[in-house]
Amino acid sequence: MTSLQLHSTKWITALLALMATSWLSACHDEIPDDLARTRTTSQQERTIIMYLPYSGSGYNNLYSFFEQNIRDVEQSIKQAGGLGTNNLYVVIADNSPNRVYLYRIRMEGTECVHDTIKRYDHPRLMDAQWITRVINDVKSISETPKYAMLVGCHGEGWLPPKNNVTRAKTRWFGGPGYAISIADFAQGIEQTGIKLEYLLFDDCYLSCAEVAYDLRNATNMLIASTSEVMADGMPYAEVFQYLASPQPNFGQLVNDYIAHYQRQSYPYATIGVINTQYIQSMAQLMKQVNATYTWNTANNHQLQDLDGDHFVPTVYFDFGSYARTLFGSNLALYSQYQTLMAQLVPYKGNTAYIYNASGTTTRVNEFSGITISDPSANTGQYGYNVALLKMQTAWWAASH
Repeated sequence: MTSLQLHSTKWITALLALMATSWLSACHDEIPDDLARTRTTSQQERTIIMYLPYSGSGYNNLYSFFEQNIRDVEQSIKQAGGLGTNNLYVVIADNSPNRVYLYRIRMEGTECVHDTIKRYDHPRLMDAQWITRVINDVKSISETPKYAMLVGCHGEGWLPPKNNVTRAKTRWFGGPGYAISIADFAQGIEQTGIKLEYLLFDDCYLSCAEVAYDLRNATNMLIASTSEVMADGMPYAEVFQYLASPQPNFGQLVNDYIAHYQRQSYPYATIGVINTQYIQSMAQLMKQVNATYTWNTANNHQLQDLDGDHFVPTVYFDFGSYARTLFGSNLALYSQYQTLMAQLVPYKGNTAYIYNASGTTTRVNEFSGITISDPSANTGQYGYNVALLKMQTAWWAASH
């Protein structure tokens, strides 16, 4: 991979993965036909599922980054002497959309080992039913009080899938042609009957009001970036310990994530931790404001751009910057907003600049940990009429 590719972002980004193709192939005959035979015997508190769908070929391919992420997770596990009160499963596309594997990571002595459980051939990666099936398969062999997911691939906020876009523009995540929308992903989780303790997206642009609203019934906490993520993704060797803790330490995860990228040659990162139980209240407050105030898009230049020239005109604006300007002199409503925003996004962090895959950087002067596209006037870039599409989101319907 060229130097440019190594420093590309997680629109060329992702979370983790594992197992070289040769290892997977060697284990085909060992995969149990009966999932019940692989049921976890010890009772744990949490099951963590790493979900790594097909990321695409060529420049879109993130498989090698997934493998490094997995090695980093295993490093953290070994340093901790085990997984504690967690069971850990990985669902990963084997560098192809036609082969997906489910396996367990566990400690044996001082090393991490992989128990291959199941292979899925030609799965419908873009369907809600696929997500339901995979989670239910894990549930059937790892029954715990809590479930969490770490999801990695390309990402494009709330925008609907355009599978012919090479640069993996997604509201979805996944590679071109195999992308699933956030709404379908949320439905897939909800159909399992569980609500995740937390959902971490190691993808670009997914910390936004529209995504949080879609996922409000699927997860309690949403951890994601407002902007582009460097291809290395989450530094799991440093932060997985906070996700594996009986009480996840999201504040320390945010601190260490930003500190990690501040030390890199490409020092760009943003992150927000969203408590989804407050997104409905935020929508109701915004509906009250939107009934009185009309935003003039000619003033968009006053707002903090968290696209970083990804879209021109901007699609992803800092929510706090927009609210401060929109609420104007209505100090009573703005005070309500500030209180609610502190509950909605209890932890957030950013570097001084954000990065765009074109190589440009943008100064971050305001940062609330979550974006909003309500002010966007973009009408056609990459085939998206955002000014129209934004009014078709569940968030817009709830907040206008």
